[in-house]
Amino acid sequence: MRKVIGLVAFLLMLVLTLNPAYTQPSYNFIQKGFSKRITSMAALPDNKAVLCFGDGTCSLMDSSGNTLANRLINPDKEIFYIKYVPPSRILVGVDRSGNIYLLNSSTLNIIDASLARKNDEESFLMASLSSDGRYLAVSSRYYVTVSGKRYPETRLVVFDTQSKSRIFERDLDTSNDILVDVFSLDFWGSYLIAETIDTKCELCQLTDNKIEVYRIDGQNVKKVASFQSGLTLKSVVGNFLVAQRVQQNSTGNYLTYVFTLPDLKIKAKRMLDKIQSFIPFTNDTFLAIFSDGTLRMCNLNLECNNLVSVPLGRVAVAGDGSSIAIFKTDEVEIYSYNGGLSRTAYYQVSWDIAPSPPKTAVTSRGGFYCIYGDTMLVSALQLTTIKLRLIVVDDQGRPVPGAVVEIISSGGSSQSLNTSNNGTIIFELPPGTYNINVKKEGFSPKSLTQSFTSDTQIMLKLDRKKEERRDIQINVLSEDGQPIPRAKITITGKENITTLTNVNGKVPVNLPLGNYTILISAPKYRQLQSTFEVKTNTTEVYFKLEPEKVNIIVETLNSTPAEINVSLASITTNNTLTVKPGENVSLPVDAYQVLVNAPKNYECSASPPIVNALNGTTNVNVKITCKLIVTRATSISDVIGFLEKKMIQNVKMNMNVDKTLGKLPSINMLNSSKLDLDFQQRNKILVIEFFYTQCTGCKYLVPALRNLSRLPGVTVVSLTVSPVDTQAVLERYVKENNITWIVARDEENLFYKLNVTVFPTVVVIS
Repeated sequence: MRKVIGLVAFLLMLVLTLNPAYTQPSYNFIQKGFSKRITSMAALPDNKAVLCFGDGTCSLMDSSGNTLANRLINPDKEIFYIKYVPPSRILVGVDRSGNIYLLNSSTLNIIDASLARKNDEESFLMASLSSDGRYLAVSSRYYVTVSGKRYPETRLVVFDTQSKSRIFERDLDTSNDILVDVFSLDFWGSYLIAETIDTKCELCQLTDNKIEVYRIDGQNVKKVASFQSGLTLKSVVGNFLVAQRVQQNSTGNYLTYVFTLPDLKIKAKRMLDKIQSFIPFTNDTFLAIFSDGTLRMCNLNLECNNLVSVPLGRVAVAGDGSSIAIFKTDEVEIYSYNGGLSRTAYYQVSWDIAPSPPKTAVTSRGGFYCIYGDTMLVSALQLTTIKLRLIVVDDQGRPVPGAVVEIISSGGSSQSLNTSNNGTIIFELPPGTYNINVKKEGFSPKSLTQSFTSDTQIMLKLDRKKEERRDIQINVLSEDGQPIPRAKITITGKENITTLTNVNGKVPVNLPLGNYTILISAPKYRQLQSTFEVKTNTTEVYFKLEPEKVNIIVETLNSTPAEINVSLASITTNNTLTVKPGENVSLPVDAYQVLVNAPKNYECSASPPIVNALNGTTNVNVKITCKLIVTRATSISDVIGFLEKKMIQNVKMNMNVDKTLGKLPSINMLNSSKLDLDFQQRNKILVIEFFYTQCTGCKYLVPALRNLSRLPGVTVVSLTVSPVDTQAVLERYVKENNITWIVARDEENLFYKLNVTVFPTVVVIS
């Protein structure tokens, strides 16, 4: 196994004066190795980067190489393309299976996911995203069958991430404009630039390839320019496209073009030496690595000047308009450019495994990133300010809040701040040398002088002046003396403490003698604010919390029979209370299911069927509506007979639910309340559909389930088995398909316990 490397190197190229000022940028170099293969990378603002790996995970790294977030996006579905979209601050990722993910750039949480691949397509080959993040161009691999043999083909697709639909396709079957292969995809604003060929002739690629420009406007995609260039190496530079033919001419040179965009008019054309890669620099200049090992700066008239020699095949270059980063196997060099090169930073790449050459280099504002081989990242991040994080603790390592921290630069300027409740404070400073003075009543003062060239964290320990303290235990109880676990306790006074009670409703604290204010809060209980005094003989203090209450009024509507029985069943404790119509009851905060026992020939319902007081509701009116039933009751035979007409296959399981599954669980519904499946199957016919939202066959079953849900004595529940079906996805599915019954996630894996392997599957339990 490869050893994970975490090396952080800092380099300042300038001499510090008494009042630091920098004429050249300073860089923080970070080298980090990984035990898994890197498949894609995107640079973010604030010197952050996102890396995606072959196991389907993505990680967010900060400017110090620390991992801020790590998310499993889709197991074993590698994201081969990812791009940051500045206007919306989201990330768009694409995996080989054709899934498109919208990710929060701060947390990497999945905002939305959709499948863009069609059934006849095997995988996505390459991708490119428009600058506003709306349009995704991909080339996909699909197969055609001729005389019993399958042949791979390529399709060009434009996908609208806003409407989640394909708005353009071009392939072998496109009339008047067939497509055989796609060689590159780029975006210039809302224009797609693609290099394609329309003939099955591999040798013809050198002469017949075409550069094409498509204008994308709303849901319309139109080809606006085409140029038969042959196979090329190319790059977008400002408002132009630079391209060089791969085929050598008779003189040994290579035809090189500069095209205007979007019309592909030739601005310049020259015969040049072979170019290995183009690197955009400014809107009217670009860098080029030539086959003789020289890095040159070129303008849009294809006039080039030599800059420096580089090792062919073992170098990656990036530029940001003022600086150039040259990543080599064993070193990194940063140059500033102002008509000529001036080296401003240098870093020696270290290896404890066989060295790998640099592969891909990108730039973002103030930073450069390069992937080495498949498992190494080296970044060079420009420093203009550094963050100094101070943690002030006492001699026992506990935070010291309210400490006064004064920081004085070598030039004499100063600033002073107080530490927070967790003893921390953060200064943003130019790199330099500073004096740090810390003071706090009850502690001896502390001073420190140190130079800082990068983000730094320092822990300063203050020696406490001797003060008499006591270990005491705080007890939090209910009105009936039961312990309340995980109650939040905030103590203010000589020291401030925030903590939680343990499972026994207790928490030990160590405090100086004196008076304190305590604030206690716990779910389902009223917040309590009180005071207590720590004396020399104090060992324990007790506090009791009053329960939060919810007022429930049960009303009857229409011609409700007098024999009706209404009860409220706690979903968490299963305790049941019988309620008379018109009665106002005050109960502890909880979620209650309204159970209505109607006399014969009546059907009654409650609105709402579940009282959820866990969200802060204090007053709820429950309305009971009854109607006389003149039709016969629904039987299990009615339900099975109805489903047999709708399903492809049915199996009569005759399974004892109690022996196979035990008690059926309660499920979390979309409104955060619970539904007791065990109660439902013992009092009604319970119909459970196992499905997932991307299942086409599942949607054909929706009308049948809607009709079933209307039958008296029948409860219909749809449980998704897909981890990709988030709360937001399910809510959209319910709305789009006008679903009137209960939809939830199969968090208890009932489908597995029932050996369900085909979807949709409907299980009837009685």
